Amino acid sequence: MKRAVRAILVFTLGFPFLPVLGAEWIVPGLTNAPGRNETFFKSDLKLRNTSASPVDVTFALIPILGGDAAPASRRIGAGETLVLPNALEELFGPGDRVGAARVTASGGLLISARTYNSADPAGTFGLALEAEPTEKLLVAGQTGHIGWVSESAESSTGFRTNIAIVLAEPGSSVDALVFGTAGKELGRRTFSGGPLATQVNIREIAGAALSELSVARLELRVTSGKVTGYSAVVDNVTGDGFAVQPQRITPGSWTDVYLDGASRGPGRFETFFRTDVRLVNPESVSRKVAVRGVSLVAAGQPYSGSLTVDVPARAVREVNDILRALGAPEGTSGSLRFETDGPLLVLGRTSNIRADGSTFGAVQKTRAPDRYLVKGLTGSFIGLTHGSETPGYRTNVGFLAGPAGAVVDITLRDRAGVSLSSRAGAVSLGPYAFFQPSLGDLFPEVTIPENSTLEVLLGDGTVDVYASVIDNGTGDPVIYSFAYPEIELPPNFSVTSPCAPKEGSAGGVAAGTNLSRVVIDLDRYPEAVCNDGTPGLFYVRKGTGASSNRWIIYLEGGGFCGEGTACAMRWCSIDTNFGADKMSTRFLTAKGIGIGGILFTGPINAFTDFNKVWVYYCSSDSWTGRVASRYLTDETGRAYTINFQGARILEAVISELRGGVTYKDAASDQSMALPSLDDAEVILFAGESAGSGGVQRNVDRLAPYFASTNRNPGRLVVRGIMDAANEPSNESFPTYQSSRQSSLRVFGVLMAGRMDESCLTFHPADAWRCADPAHVRENHITTPFFLRQDLIDPNTTDAFGTPEWPFGSQLYQYAQATWDHLDRLSRIQSTAEEKAGISMNPGLYGPHCDNHTALRNNPKFLEDKVSNGTGLFSYHDTMRNWLLGNEPGVVLEARPASEPAPRSAVCNP
Repeated sequence: MKRAVRAILVFTLGFPFLPVLGAEWIVPGLTNAPGRNETFFKSDLKLRNTSASPVDVTFALIPILGGDAAPASRRIGAGETLVLPNALEELFGPGDRVGAARVTASGGLLISARTYNSADPAGTFGLALEAEPTEKLLVAGQTGHIGWVSESAESSTGFRTNIAIVLAEPGSSVDALVFGTAGKELGRRTFSGGPLATQVNIREIAGAALSELSVARLELRVTSGKVTGYSAVVDNVTGDGFAVQPQRITPGSWTDVYLDGASRGPGRFETFFRTDVRLVNPESVSRKVAVRGVSLVAAGQPYSGSLTVDVPARAVREVNDILRALGAPEGTSGSLRFETDGPLLVLGRTSNIRADGSTFGAVQKTRAPDRYLVKGLTGSFIGLTHGSETPGYRTNVGFLAGPAGAVVDITLRDRAGVSLSSRAGAVSLGPYAFFQPSLGDLFPEVTIPENSTLEVLLGDGTVDVYASVIDNGTGDPVIYSFAYPEIELPPNFSVTSPCAPKEGSAGGVAAGTNLSRVVIDLDRYPEAVCNDGTPGLFYVRKGTGASSNRWIIYLEGGGFCGEGTACAMRWCSIDTNFGADKMSTRFLTAKGIGIGGILFTGPINAFTDFNKVWVYYCSSDSWTGRVASRYLTDETGRAYTINFQGARILEAVISELRGGVTYKDAASDQSMALPSLDDAEVILFAGESAGSGGVQRNVDRLAPYFASTNRNPGRLVVRGIMDAANEPSNESFPTYQSSRQSSLRVFGVLMAGRMDESCLTFHPADAWRCADPAHVRENHITTPFFLRQDLIDPNTTDAFGTPEWPFGSQLYQYAQATWDHLDRLSRIQSTAEEKAGISMNPGLYGPHCDNHTALRNNPKFLEDKVSNGTGLFSYHDTMRNWLLGNEPGVVLEARPASEPAPRSAVCNP
């Protein structure tokens, strides 16, 4: 039988020939008019032509104040930046005006906008505005969430909030709903018509409920047309505002996002910066949000801290001075991570706090790792200025690396697009490392002109980047996220493949009635999809008797693919024993499946009466991926996109199991209901092959989660079960480090995958070790686990006899390496790098039957036997012993000393 193709663990992610999208944008909130408390607001607009030829741009005003105006036009040369310091006056003439601009261009643009209060001679107080492509505006059936509303009862203190609504096309309509701190609806108002822009104070929507408006939020529920808007939150003392534009929240998605540039401490020019956080729960169930410091530094030393914030259903929580809440001293800065088991909107605001408590602040969006810059995309910041003069501005640039670290190339261009300096590898960061230099520090030998462009290009890894532009006179920051031209990605590989999909010769499931089929509802979990976009699914059987609250959650295996050619060949089952059935669920039509091994229903199986869940594998990512529409090319140059969403499928299944799954029994066709996973007494989290890799990557994350959601605190037992985990490793082999680095690029970068978090923390300078499954097993898995590994796994010997083979010239030497790895595992309580967190040594079963997997095969699980010198023991019996605390819980074939390696006492075909 042909073996699974070993994916080439090097990939290139490039977009040089893809067409640029985005010929029309809406820029909301442009102003040239006075405001309350002796303020005067203007807006600047900066547009950079990203194409190689001139671009013609048309500006049309959608007015709130000042009436209609004739459209204006400009031509922008190739690579040039058009700067309009007072955009409304320069485009549409003098006079008080407020409104949104519709920008139409013949080519690609990057657009930066800022509305600022210019009344103070010392400097400006500004807020950033994002231009939105019209094809990405909110449409009928969508909801935009604006997470920051704050209105004070007194106009001399606190904040005031204005809400702007832009109806971008005729017949548009939106319901604007205001919710208070506790999630109570405080008021709603419908806006209809278009093209139309309007602005109202939040009290005109929420009535007089001022006591609940200090920490509130807004939802824009669109019923027709296209809509956008924002909240403008203005400090009543300083006149400084910040804008919060609507964000969509993906239903069913577990949140894992990062806030870059959190700060608590003094800055230049007698400033003091503090970061506040808003957590918005849009759903009808409460959430526990884990907040952790990432690369925090206090007084030059690493600082770690964490807390849990309870956010009730539909509520909003504000944590002022989040770093202080984490126990951090003054002088701390870095990034924060927010995780919870459902949709959550997280916003930050870093402010310069004056002695009287008033603020100059800027809002910060959070970003998930799958939204970081990747190799092949250039992120840009346009219109930057850096200097120490007053009046004037200085610019800081923040970098937060992803799990594989980052190597960043940077280029500085002037307003005409001419390169002033390029620095390859200017920033090099370890995993999750944070670095915030000034623009001057990045280009120390360059005089930085006004309205420069900073380009950021990844040489390796992934990175999130922001630019904080701070007024030297007022200390007010305006924070910009990186931008890049919208590009048109090719369709999914299943559409572009030149060959028909073909099911593989391995990894299939047989129709039967033991476990019954449940398809994941993509309306509830839109990210829980296979490589080709079909919905993930799982199979279940209800437990009985004393085992009614005991569970086996089994992750199916089936190899993986990590670059364009391997994934394309996998779809067609070329040079691999897997096929399209491991990338899609379109081939699974039977109501149920047959099962064996640990899932077998029969008296000889100690686990027969457990609740059983088989999660089908169709993501080709070892259950780690969290990214949609990843761009790949095969060896012919054919481009396509593919989903790697294994972690999302797993999370959707867990959410469903917690709620209690109702299913149609495949045998009786009767409706059945599983108990809630929250009542579990035992959870065996099991997998084989790629499924074993999924257990390894997720068990330390999920075990404490299961404990935290369990209704019987302290009683739950969670164990990992890994079958055919992977080959051992040889750290002295010349290509060991480079191969692990390549693997980290695939799982950590290409798939935006979950890695063992404690390993990454332990290895900030050599994170590639965390892409070595053997190293992770020996050092970093703290949840108790049982491992079976054949001493000579035939699915890991493809390279035997080649220069790439790191285990000697004879197979028994490979068996020795495997035996030695298992032997080391038996002592990890005293040898692991994280031994203090390991409560018990693993259970182990090491036969030599030349089998890859055995966990779901009756003869291999129940009947094969290994002698430990005192008797013969099966896989089943050894695992049961270990789970019950009996002996032997470790049974290994004798360590081979020559060729051929000795075989186990009983080996079924």
